[in-house]
Amino acid sequence: MATKATLNGSLRDEVINSIATPNKTAVVKYFDPQLVPWVEAGMPEQDETALRLRQQLQSFDNDGIDQLVLGCTHYPFFKTFLLDEIAQQQLSIQIVDSGQAIAERVKQLLIVNELSASIDSEVDESRLDIYNRTKVGNIFPLTFYATKYDERLTVLVERLLGKDTVLQYYSK
Repeated sequence: MATKATLNGSLRDEVINSIATPNKTAVVKYFDPQLVPWVEAGMPEQDETALRLRQQLQSFDNDGIDQLVLGCTHYPFFKTFLLDEIAQQQLSIQIVDSGQAIAERVKQLLIVNELSASIDSEVDESRLDIYNRTKVGNIFPLTFYATKYDERLTVLVERLLGKDTVLQYYSK
């Protein structure tokens, strides 16, 4: 399950050809152009995209698909929705969230290329106040920056990532 660009990408084909095919694993591609807009709209449960996704899970199960890979940065936001639906429909599908593996690879690349910031690195003085107000132990919250105030963005960020996130607005 991924975006059209990801499904058409050469990296995906390389992984399928070098890992899946030799292990006799069939890979089925699935793309729904409304999934990303649905996430960005806050994933309303009664939306027709949610209904279509519920039906698609049943179809996956009927086709013998037992692993569902979330291949887009937006898709982990509806992982709980999928897990709830799989449990409710009593389907034999497991969810594979590639986000943790991708984050670990990015971390390794940042370290190897000496681009990684350490927790103890200097903090820009203009941002020190926000860090001091929101820091819990040695952990800083996720901080997002926007150039224009938008209440809907604030609500969406809190809904998707929780109230412990920080949204900073800067004017040009």
